[in-house]
Parts: sequence; C-alpha cells; structure tokens
Amino acid sequence: MVIDMAKKLNTDTIEYDGKEYICAEIPGEVVDWDGYICIGCSSLNQVLYDEEEGYPSSEAQMIDETIWGYLPEENFNLSYKEFVNEVRRNLY
Repeated sequence: MVIDMAKKLNTDTIEYDGKEYICAEIPGEVVDWDGYICIGCSSLNQVLYDEEEGYPSSEAQMIDETIWGYLPEENFNLSYKEFVNEVRRNLY
C-alpha cells in the first residue's frame, strides 16, 4: 500500500469523563504496524493515567489500550505529512 502523504489529516475525538479529546487514526504501516493506529493528544494521556496512582478507572485503561501513542495537541493542526513525521520522530 502506498501512503498518500499529500492528504489531509483526519481527526476525531475521544470522549472521557465528559470531555472530548482530539485524536487521529493513521495507517500503521507508517511505523511498520499492521492496520491503523490511533494517536491521542497529550492531555488525554494525562487524564487516563497517573504515574503514581495508575489508571483512575477501567474505562480509562480500556481507552488507553486502544491508543498507540500520544502527541501534543498542536501536532493535530499539522498537515498529514508533518503529522506522520512527528509520529515517526517522537513515537517510533
């Protein structure tokens, strides 16, 4: 499969604890992974998991386990190509 790096980044949201957080789904092959991967925003990561206390709920753990990695919110304003480059640079 050839990845079209000129396409627009499609974003979505994940709702947790009454708030929506931005995320994006991209082809996993950009990081040698099968299928698609979900990239969440850093603020979602902060509410889903605490280094000292762990997950605040089973829902938080379930959501976290579906997300391949996290990037700062400003990355979700980048072009698709720039976003993929950030994923490769910071998460791969």
